[in-house]
Amino acid sequence: MKITQLCLKNNAVLYAFILTLFAFLIIPVHSHAADKVEISKVWLRATPPSAMAAGGYLVITNNTDSDDTLVGVEFSQAGKSEIHEMKMKDGVMEMRPLKQGIKIPAGETVTLKPGGFHLMFMGMKRQLKDGQNYRVKLTFTHSGAMEIDFPVLSVKKGKKMMMQDN
Repeated sequence: MKITQLCLKNNAVLYAFILTLFAFLIIPVHSHAADKVEISKVWLRATPPSAMAAGGYLVITNNTDSDDTLVGVEFSQAGKSEIHEMKMKDGVMEMRPLKQGIKIPAGETVTLKPGGFHLMFMGMKRQLKDGQNYRVKLTFTHSGAMEIDFPVLSVKKGKKMMMQDN
């Protein structure tokens, strides 16, 4: 009787081990590090001394399986921060705030750059000088809030950096 119980117990352990191993082989294992929204090529546009507005630019890559949306931006050096879009309409360049934010489709990349989607900072408290760094808070519907360090660059340096490969 003891030998039979021991055999049954060992078989149960063996079966549990085989089922666990099988589960690991058929269930895909995802790296959580890659399953997120990534921010790159960030910069704030340097401003003249009396400028009341500034622009912020970046590249957002959504490495998740779900669409996400950039819905908020906060910058301590601005009285007001918004997400904007510039586009041509009837031969006139228009700029408007995007109250619903910018959709970042699953598996895709969206670039915020001069002349298109961008961050708009109004009521600036100080001049932004090339070489400075400031923290900007970005808020996404699914990924939550992220605080990112943005370097201040001249337009020439910023555009050159955005054209470089990762």
